[in-house]
Amino acid sequence: MRMKAVLAIAMIALVCAGAWAEIEIGLGIAPPIGEVPEEATTGDVFGDSTKVVHAGYSFLWLFYASYDGLVLPPYSVSQMSGSIDTSSGAYIPGFYRPGFLNTFNVGIRPTIGPLSVIASVGINQMYVYKQEDDGLEIPPVGVNLRVGAGFRLTKWLGLTATGTSVFADFDELSATLDALTGDDTYLQDIAKERILSTLFPIVTLVIYL
Repeated sequence: MRMKAVLAIAMIALVCAGAWAEIEIGLGIAPPIGEVPEEATTGDVFGDSTKVVHAGYSFLWLFYASYDGLVLPPYSVSQMSGSIDTSSGAYIPGFYRPGFLNTFNVGIRPTIGPLSVIASVGINQMYVYKQEDDGLEIPPVGVNLRVGAGFRLTKWLGLTATGTSVFADFDELSATLDALTGDDTYLQDIAKERILSTLFPIVTLVIYL
């Protein structure tokens, strides 16, 4: 009897999820942030920006899963693939070449009227141009945090503004947070610079299906 009740609840949840589910697709842009090397810019803000493709799925009003693919310019790859020397606290730049970042997130997206709030966490996978030819050791999976808000313009169209901070792995995230919350002001400044250098403020035009 108990198993039948569990199955019934599961079936109801699936039906409800389908009834209150929504798919979204979109295109976004993340403007250059932080200290961008002069030789890395073209003078064209749009050309120097990170382009983003987005897909999302929300269900039961609250829960949310999303995918964002970021086309990265070389300086972003260098910042993201860099690391902090735990012995000296010095920042070690990464690979200076273009790349592509896949991010997968799960979290919540409560919606009230046209306004929604997003908070999610997930993993990322970065591909660096010609990494196989040069034998680059790119961490297979990283971690990312994503927060933001969205506004529905019409039934089918909306805008979202999110901030996605990415790290090469959990060890780097832990080391950065430890430095940020520690007493050493020098390490705190390095940790802040590390977070800002991998924080993508993304504005996305979304179509709801």
